[in-house]
Amino acid sequence: MIRKPFTYFIVLLSLLIISCSPYTELLKSSDNELKYTKMLEYYNKKKYSKVDELIEQIQPAFRGSEKAENIAYIKAQSSYKQKDYITAASNFRSFANAFPTSKNAEEANFLSAYCSYKESPRSSLDQTNTLNAMNALELFKRLYPKSDKVPEANRLLDELQTKLEKKDLDIALLYYKMDDYLAASTSFKNFIKDYPESQFKEQALYYILKCKFEVAQNTIYQNQKERFIEASEAYDEYISSFPTGQYTDRAKALNAVISKYVPADTKKEETSNQ
Repeated sequence: MIRKPFTYFIVLLSLLIISCSPYTELLKSSDNELKYTKMLEYYNKKKYSKVDELIEQIQPAFRGSEKAENIAYIKAQSSYKQKDYITAASNFRSFANAFPTSKNAEEANFLSAYCSYKESPRSSLDQTNTLNAMNALELFKRLYPKSDKVPEANRLLDELQTKLEKKDLDIALLYYKMDDYLAASTSFKNFIKDYPESQFKEQALYYILKCKFEVAQNTIYQNQKERFIEASEAYDEYISSFPTGQYTDRAKALNAVISKYVPADTKKEETSNQ
C-alpha cells in the first residue's frame, strides 16, 4: 500500500520534468529564429525526430525567405538519414522542383531517384516501384548528362533491369516446372524478344529446346517426327548462339536423342522446303 503512492509520485515527477524540459519549452515558443537555430543543432547531432518536429512548425513561417531552401533540403536529408525512403524521395523531388537552380538540386534529383531504387522489391514481387525508380534515374540522366553521378545511375539501372528480366524469366520457369511446356516455350520466346541482350538469353534458349524436346517426347506417334524437327531447330538456334555456353553439354545430350528421330538428311530436306 505504501509503494502505490510512491509510484504515482514518480510518474507525476517524470511528467513534470518532461513538461518543463528545454525542448518542450522550445516547441511552445513563438521564436521561429530560435527554432531554426536549434533545428540545425539537432540535425548536426543526428537527432532527426526533433528536426522533423521543428521543421513542421517553422517551414510555413519561412516560406519565401532565404532560409526556406535550407529548411527544405534538411527536411529531405533528415528523412533520408532515417531510411524513410518513400518520404525522402518525395521530399527531395519537392526540393528539386521548388529550387531548380540550387547548388543542391542535382544531388536532390539523384537522391530522389536513389530512394526510389531503395524501395524496389525483390524480383518475385510487383515491380511498379522498380519501374518508377528506372524512370527517375533516366530523368536524372537527361537533366544532368555530364554529372559524375551518371555512372552510378547506369549501374543502378542495370541492376533494376536485371530484376525485371529475372521476374519474367522466373514466370517462364514456373510454367516449365508445372509441365506446361507450350506456355513455357511461348514465355521464353517472349522473354528473348523483350530482352534480346539479356544475360539470361542462353538460359532462355536452352529451356526453349527443353520444352520442344518434352513436347516431342510426349506427343502422339503420328506427330512425333514433326515435333522433334521443331526441337532440332531449337537446338540449332541455341548452339549457333552459344557453341561453348553454360548449357552446351546438356543441349548436345538432348540433340543426341533428337537425332535418332530426325536424321541429318531430313533436316536438309526441311531446310530446302523452306
